[in-house]
Amino acid sequence: MKIKYIIILSALAVAFAAASLWVFLSGGKNAKAVKTKFRLGGLMLTVSGMLSLTSCEGGLGGEVMCYDPALPQFVQFSALDKSGIVKVGDPIGVTIKDSPYKSHSYKLLVKGVDVIQSGELGDGDGSFQITIEPTDYRGDVILNIYGIEEGKEFGIGAYLLHLE
Repeated sequence: MKIKYIIILSALAVAFAAASLWVFLSGGKNAKAVKTKFRLGGLMLTVSGMLSLTSCEGGLGGEVMCYDPALPQFVQFSALDKSGIVKVGDPIGVTIKDSPYKSHSYKLLVKGVDVIQSGELGDGDGSFQITIEPTDYRGDVILNIYGIEEGKEFGIGAYLLHLE
């Protein structure tokens, strides 16, 4: 479908160039040449608009979207203070609401790779508490929350913390 618009746009560009040359050679005094140039320009704008719409992928429910929509917020976090600084033994509150997954788990990751703590949060929506277990690591960690479906984990929330 897109190739058809590209061919049409290319043909219109050639015709527009010819009409522009006609206007130039007539010194801009030929009304028919100017009118033709304007019409071809309008057609080029229309076809380029149609081309940009057909390049978009279909969104949810058949909608045409040329951007990635924001993911729904299923998880809310509450650390001891808003700075995200936590210590070993501190509880972190996690509230899961309207999640499409029946069960949930979490992982505390260093640099997004090394797991220093993980566990199950339970089934369904609700409020859960994660207590930071003893570890020698100090620095930035990421608390990832996952929805579990058919044994696979799907990330539904993340929180950056600083472990002191």
